Amino acid sequence: MRPILRKGDEGKEVQGLQELLWENGFVGADNPFWYSSVAKKYKITSPEDDKAKRFWVDGDFGSWTLAAVIDAQQRLIGPHKVPLDEVTQPGVVDLDTWWALEHITPDEQNQGIVEDASNVVTDGLGHAISNVWDHYIGLKVHEIPNGSNRGPYVNPYWSGMDHGGIDAWTGYNPAKKAKGPAWCCYSRCRIEWEANGVVYGKGGYIHAEKRVGLCYSNMKWGKAQDSKQLEPFISPKYLKGWVVDKKHVISGDVKLPVGTCAIMNYGGISGHTFTVVGFIHNSKGRLVYVITREGNISNSVGARKRRLDQSSLKWFVVSPLLFAKPDFVGLQETKAQFSGDSEHTR
Repeated sequence: MRPILRKGDEGKEVQGLQELLWENGFVGADNPFWYSSVAKKYKITSPEDDKAKRFWVDGDFGSWTLAAVIDAQQRLIGPHKVPLDEVTQPGVVDLDTWWALEHITPDEQNQGIVEDASNVVTDGLGHAISNVWDHYIGLKVHEIPNGSNRGPYVNPYWSGMDHGGIDAWTGYNPAKKAKGPAWCCYSRCRIEWEANGVVYGKGGYIHAEKRVGLCYSNMKWGKAQDSKQLEPFISPKYLKGWVVDKKHVISGDVKLPVGTCAIMNYGGISGHTFTVVGFIHNSKGRLVYVITREGNISNSVGARKRRLDQSSLKWFVVSPLLFAKPDFVGLQETKAQFSGDSEHTR
């Protein structure tokens, strides 16, 4: 049986843990290692450097390993089909965390999600967004190589949309041979654009023109939008622009449409984003879970069931287009909207 590990532990088991974290792509661009004295001394700036793994996998459960474990717990699902950050102590490698790290494939991570049939939408933009997600989940789109945030495999699916050789989902630029940015937001934006029938750079439901990789920026952008566009559907007292705080959804005062953008926050500007495509209520009619479609989870696209009371789930960005009539055809003729932020972080 695997031991429970935490910060301060040392030895071969920690080294094995570090190997899993490294190979599975959880040593992200914001890991403290890249800013450490070791990295500076040996001029290590990315995983492309052959020296990087040798120094990172050192058998010492310190701040570098802690950050990677927390990253994994925020992105993986455990053996009971529940996201790790709902059931684990942050940074503590328990049996559920070990299982997730050792069962990392898209098939193992995207375990069967049963949707609440009473909430399935059969027309409109939200349904189109859900269908596009499911198309790419069916194709098992994932990073190549695993853990790299790279996706040159995507180009055949979106012919002509690689925009100068930079991958449309991950921002990976093969010409620079660079590791791509975290791509949860990139993938969600691309899905929304395709569901809209939008050509790259011509407009979009939440972001356009620039691929945006900063989830916190999505929330800020949403707050700057005109709430009057949503007031026929959602009371203005629950709105800040197009943003709804989670507490208003828990209370039942706001009913989210399928296709809503969700924003998670792990502290500061670090977070995750995904699309809400369904809902699960308890026997008393209280909304307990949201069914999701997500990019950059276990290095792939997939489905999740997330508890609404998950502490890192903070806001929902609701486009008025999600309430539009079913024959909505997209924004091809409208002026492109900009977030003004193209930072490459989650």
